Amino acid sequence: MPSEDNGWGRIERLVEELRAIDYWDADYWRNHHPEAYEMLAFVARRKRHAELLSRLITLIPPLVVREKELRIVRTLNQTAGRTNVSGGSN
Repeated sequence: MPSEDNGWGRIERLVEELRAIDYWDADYWRNHHPEAYEMLAFVARRKRHAELLSRLITLIPPLVVREKELRIVRTLNQTAGRTNVSGGSN
């Protein structure tokens, strides 16, 4: 189960839902004569698909930036640690 304390868990849930929609849509397209309720369900899934993609677009950039910031901080901390241990910088 994805963790809720970070945005990656939310992204994983959205991607899982997109995969489920793709699965059901593939089944819809295999049916040569869909019933009316199947057509309505397909349209609803397409709408939900668009909503999920919109959410993903808003979630991913902040998380990528946050990951880059963490890498920079870790690098700075490691550099500072080496400087303190050796008694000075190279």
